[in-house]
Amino acid sequence: MKGLLIVLSGLALAVSYPQAAKIIAVKGDPEVFKSVKNEWTKTAKGSEVRSTDKVRCGKDSRADILLDNGHRVRMWPKSEISLNKIESGQTDIKLIFGRIRSFVKKLRPREKFEVKTPVAVCSVRGTDFSVEVGEDNKVMVEVYEGQVAAREELTGSEVLVNPGEFTSIVTNMAPQTPREIPRETEQGSGMTPEEAIKEESKREIFQEISKEDVLSRAAEEIKLAEYQNGKAMIDVSGNRVRLEEYIVRSQPNEFKYVVLNTREDRFDFGKILFTFNKTLPEDLTEATRNMFLAEGETQPALWLTDVVSVMSNTIDQVNEEATGGQMFADNQYNPKYWTLGFASYKFSVNNKTWWEFNDTNINGILDSGEISYYNIATGAKINFASDFQYDSTLGKYYYMDGAAKVYFNELTQPSGEESMHFLSKNNYANGQWITADDYVISDEGKIITLSDLQGLSSAELEKKAYESNFERVYSCSAFNGRKIDLVFSAKLLIDSGMLNLPNPKNVEK
Repeated sequence: MKGLLIVLSGLALAVSYPQAAKIIAVKGDPEVFKSVKNEWTKTAKGSEVRSTDKVRCGKDSRADILLDNGHRVRMWPKSEISLNKIESGQTDIKLIFGRIRSFVKKLRPREKFEVKTPVAVCSVRGTDFSVEVGEDNKVMVEVYEGQVAAREELTGSEVLVNPGEFTSIVTNMAPQTPREIPRETEQGSGMTPEEAIKEESKREIFQEISKEDVLSRAAEEIKLAEYQNGKAMIDVSGNRVRLEEYIVRSQPNEFKYVVLNTREDRFDFGKILFTFNKTLPEDLTEATRNMFLAEGETQPALWLTDVVSVMSNTIDQVNEEATGGQMFADNQYNPKYWTLGFASYKFSVNNKTWWEFNDTNINGILDSGEISYYNIATGAKINFASDFQYDSTLGKYYYMDGAAKVYFNELTQPSGEESMHFLSKNNYANGQWITADDYVISDEGKIITLSDLQGLSSAELEKKAYESNFERVYSCSAFNGRKIDLVFSAKLLIDSGMLNLPNPKNVEK
């Protein structure tokens, strides 16, 4: 009997039994495909999955999977994976479509962790990274810790992606040279599900800039839009533009404003994500009408905590990111109104920070030393004391370009004092500048003037406001002659409460 036990023990050691994995967190209704049952069934927290099983998440579902060897895989909405192999230290996961993030523990010799897609294989040695399969099987790989070898299957070409970098891969082409991730998306494995959702929303704002990605997402979102508007019009340059815009609730405490501009030879778009301190009311205007300024003795119950935005021509982009929003009283002992202030703010051009602000003493006021500007050519902070001179007459900084003074900030009205056309230009350093042309125009592309508003009744002024449009045109030293040119309507902003109608009493006569 003893000899038989020894033989059976030896057989048990020689046979490789499939190891199990456990679903440790879910949102919505993820499903599992068991090969033995040959069907998809809903799964729940605590359910086991094994090699050859598949897991998928619908548009409102998420799942976290913990493998027996300690690795963890997080699935995003609209994703499907096949657990090809999760045994004997060998982990082989196929990402069929969608996006997953893998938290891989340090591997011992001969252990392996791979994520395969229809066009690429990602091999790691203990790291934190994400892989996404998008339209036409385009693969995006982001690395937050460690290192990933990303290989395109047909060419065999491979790149090493280091922490803070990403690469993209398409069929039968070498992977792109790794580049810096535009923004911190979800670094750090200690994220709560709420934080992960928030970071996922930011990731879309900062990284989805191709026309195909933007239009694909818009096609889904516009079905759920709370406000939407579309029309054909003429921009300030005389070009015909198809304007489409909408507002959609991305999460219970968030809403997103999207504007799309299609011209004959170009596509421009803008997205702004607004995040609040708690769930938004059913009537969105209750949140928007006081989100920057609120009157009253007590602090508002609802306020903005974060705002992130992008304006892009699908090649260039201008990003703004404000976080840590709070409402500050005009007088802490006898408040009459409350103003929104942020703990930090970044302004970036083509994924490089040009200036930022940090409210170090958290008082809602711009104090000395809290704002920093950057010379993109050198990567160093701009030191106004040494890089610029001060014009005490105008109260402005400038540097000398030959015999000419170049002021750091220039504000003009190029079309005349009556015209609603304002030009702002910032000169950060020799060869580094950005301009913003702002217009208020009619559907025919005419710039509105103060004279157009004088003598109007309240009803006439309201009608004029509803028929008006805003146009912002960015030009920049980093754009190689290109521009970002975006038109959006006053109507949608007024209807949603984001823009208050002008008071006729405030229009000079």
